[in-house]
Amino acid sequence: MGINWKRKLFHLSSALFFLALTKVLPDNQFRFILLIILMGTLLFEGFRLWKPQALPLRSFWEPLLREREKRGVSDALWFVLGLFGASIIAPYNYLQPLILILGISDPLAELTGRKWGRIRLARGKTLEGALGFALSAFLITLLSFPNATLNTLFFLVIPLTFVELLTRKDNLWIPLVGGIILNLYLKK
Repeated sequence: MGINWKRKLFHLSSALFFLALTKVLPDNQFRFILLIILMGTLLFEGFRLWKPQALPLRSFWEPLLREREKRGVSDALWFVLGLFGASIIAPYNYLQPLILILGISDPLAELTGRKWGRIRLARGKTLEGALGFALSAFLITLLSFPNATLNTLFFLVIPLTFVELLTRKDNLWIPLVGGIILNLYLKK
């Protein structure tokens, strides 16, 4: 199966939308908007799974779904839920790199793995995809925390790379684990 470019663009544009919200809203308003979006996503998912004919714009959202999502919850819900959880766990100024890692590094891992992946690892993912994730997450983290030590940067990037590689719901776990790490380690 080829790359679903519409899905990748939707993933990136969703992250950029949430990133823009963090630039213009204080933390409590951002969290409130995120909660509303989360409730809307839950409602959408319910209709999509039990009464899809009741939803408009099927020609837009149906092609974005992976085969497994046609019978279960889509990754969009985990994306919003992960960001909401991270917004509670992590200091507000640490959310932006997590959003960028989720929106850029996660899809880049798949693109890199599909294009250059040779060495298979867990769950059909590749070493090359994991390295693509790690490199882009490292650059995002470096630009976000220019005064951080390399140990600090690796302390975030390496666990997140394993999260992306090993979990089924990485859209949920990348921001949550990243939020925990940033809260515990960089807050010092």
